[in-house]
Amino acid sequence: MSAITGSGSLVWSPDSPPQNKPYHAKRPHKKSRLGCQNCKRRKVKCDEKRPSCGICTLRGETCVFVLPAASLDVSSSKPKSPSASPGSGKSSPDYKALVSTQNQSSAPFTTTLSDRLQSPDFIVVREPLQIATGCDAIDMKILWHFLGHTCTSFSIEGGDSRPMEDLMRKTVMDHAFSVKFLYNCVMALSCLHACETTGDDMGDPYRLIRYQDGVFEPFSTAIRTSDPKTYGALLANSLLLTALSSQNFRLSHAPDLYIIQWMTIWRGIGTIFQTIDRASLRSTGLEQLFYRPAMNLTAAAAYIPRNLNVLVSSIPADDPDQANRKAYTRVLRYLATLYQNMHQGGFGAVMKLRIITWFTYLPHDFVRLVLDKNCRALVILAHYAAFLKLTLGVWWLEGIGARSLRDICAFLGPAWSNELKIPLAARDIEDPIELARLVLDDPTWEPRRSPTDKCDAQEEQETRQLGLVDDQGRPVYYESEARAVVLANPSHPGDEPVWNADE
Repeated sequence: MSAITGSGSLVWSPDSPPQNKPYHAKRPHKKSRLGCQNCKRRKVKCDEKRPSCGICTLRGETCVFVLPAASLDVSSSKPKSPSASPGSGKSSPDYKALVSTQNQSSAPFTTTLSDRLQSPDFIVVREPLQIATGCDAIDMKILWHFLGHTCTSFSIEGGDSRPMEDLMRKTVMDHAFSVKFLYNCVMALSCLHACETTGDDMGDPYRLIRYQDGVFEPFSTAIRTSDPKTYGALLANSLLLTALSSQNFRLSHAPDLYIIQWMTIWRGIGTIFQTIDRASLRSTGLEQLFYRPAMNLTAAAAYIPRNLNVLVSSIPADDPDQANRKAYTRVLRYLATLYQNMHQGGFGAVMKLRIITWFTYLPHDFVRLVLDKNCRALVILAHYAAFLKLTLGVWWLEGIGARSLRDICAFLGPAWSNELKIPLAARDIEDPIELARLVLDDPTWEPRRSPTDKCDAQEEQETRQLGLVDDQGRPVYYESEARAVVLANPSHPGDEPVWNADE
């Protein structure tokens, strides 16, 4: 029996009178401490089956589990935080940043994260029915590494605001959770990044290979079918492949002159745009991924090095290569923008972006010469490779310049040693300032700031001014009424953007 004491507490007393309420025996059941939220709300036992418990499956409801945040620690040790990008100052993103990367309705391959609970020690894990198999603890570790570290490899901003990192965590991952070849590319890139920056193979050395195998064939199929639903994945994948494929430069058994194959991967971005129409870029939400520095090819012509001008002007009249003089002259203007930027701005994020995106501008006729291993085209390419050695702090560009210089100089041999004086000397120089002085042929040149310094105010302003440009470096924008990409400042009526991949 029970009775109420004077203090208001309920106590048991054998003299208490019986209550006039019917007695209903409660069905005994073991506590389900890790049950889903729906079962806890109904106060019924949850069978804790993943990804959806039996009751939620029968009721057709989304199953939500509450787990301690510590339970997501899938490894015995936390991955190290590499300095993956120039000026990167962020470590792993907070949970709210990670939550926004998930699209619950389109995530067939991985567990998604939802809003934090009031307690900072807990997060909510929503597990859609589609992921019954295929995602283990190592997969989650790999995904976390991409969101926390790898995505910073594509950011050049130096301030607290990193729009590119946010885009990688949100929009790119939304597309990845909908299209599996992009998901595989993201996971492969994360594995490669961890392996090359921290030495962590993310579980086993073959996982990277398995992810890579799931990228190329379905990607090629998607290009052929050109389904509008995969446009965003095609664009993002074309860019991420350039970083993923860079590993071959660092393999001792990689093919010689791999830079030619790498160039074709970069040119694949233009091919994707040809396939899906550039006007579709805005609808994918990925526009910022394809920002490039503006350029003035006419002004840049004054910065073409004398030895490269001589390379073209000295072609004998009876040499079959005379037919290619126009192609050489055109591409030397693009190369001259690198010399111009180095002279005027020195080291910096925009300079790195000019170097990284240089392949995307190249005219089709010059690309054909490189593919044919034309000697003069390879000499020009060797001078570009010297600039690749100046992309400090970008992990996926590590070793590309040195390997390419070695390959090209070895392929051309002593017969072209006079034209390759600078590339030959560049092979043995590691100090960035000394290398820049060699490239610019100016032993007294001094940079505006150290190549290892963080972004200053001027450079930060330059990165915020980046936008879409055509393949002559002229700013463009999407005109909604015309439903086309047009020049922001046309020089004459009828002036239209130039896209070298369309030639």
